[in-house]
Amino acid sequence: MIWRVRGLIVLILMAGCGKDAAAPAPSSPPAPPVALALDAGIDAGPTTDGDNALISAGAEPRQRLAYRFQQGAKVALAIETELERTLPTGEGPLPTMKTEFETEVMAVAADGIGTLRSTVTKVGTVERAGATVDETHVARQAALLQGAVITFRVAPDGTVSDSAITLAARDVTPAMLDEAKAALEPFTRTGKLPTEPVGVGAKWRRTTIESPGGVQIANRAEYEVTAIVGTQVTYRLTATFGGAEHQTVHGPGIAIDVTNIRGAGTGTGTFDLATATTIGEYSQKLELDMTAAGEKATAMLRSGYRAYGLQSAP
Repeated sequence: MIWRVRGLIVLILMAGCGKDAAAPAPSSPPAPPVALALDAGIDAGPTTDGDNALISAGAEPRQRLAYRFQQGAKVALAIETELERTLPTGEGPLPTMKTEFETEVMAVAADGIGTLRSTVTKVGTVERAGATVDETHVARQAALLQGAVITFRVAPDGTVSDSAITLAARDVTPAMLDEAKAALEPFTRTGKLPTEPVGVGAKWRRTTIESPGGVQIANRAEYEVTAIVGTQVTYRLTATFGGAEHQTVHGPGIAIDVTNIRGAGTGTGTFDLATATTIGEYSQKLELDMTAAGEKATAMLRSGYRAYGLQSAP
């Protein structure tokens, strides 16, 4: 699993550019994929989705990193998420959200592709000093995610396919389903591995482009391997966010112009080649400028994530 920006962008766009601004329609189709340029000085040239380039192979001995699943393997983890935002509709920290889940390898095909199932077993919040949020919304989101099941297939190189989300909650509207998908999507993201053999000190760069709320965001992440022990690969991570110079998203009765997307993130962690799960810590800051109905504002979201193991799954 790797950290994503989808939920943060959706939150920004829902804020609009004023208290009366309407949110973009959840069903609005994203703009066609295009090459996005990151900030000058970080990297020259365009960014295209799916780039995965080896920078350095690292020290000997080297090995080909690949997911090696065993049917029946289980792991129980928790993720704590902290958000702090400056938006047109308000600012300040939100309560810490804690999500516990269990991932199990359900089947392994002859070609090594694993079918995995992640089940959300518990969702709750931890109060933070100065937190400003509608507690009703927090309770609704927790109830929405409780008992959710995510199934997906992972190839040995980390390619994910056939992901599906089933909610235990009843009377789920399309908007609620979109919200749940944004929150649960990271559970299906493993990160594609380099195809060349690597050792300690290896570096590779992974680029992805997402279109949350219709805004295209380029995320260029650079991984550096610091240790390989059995199926455990420990790494350092730095990330940079960028986007096209100008994008427009539409909601009911309003158009929001989005410009100057920028941000960065850092983290450390360990991913397990036996279960496609990750523990570690990551923090990022994302900013963008928005103009709507003649009002211009800068939105900022600072987020922190901590994933750790719980008592071993039975």
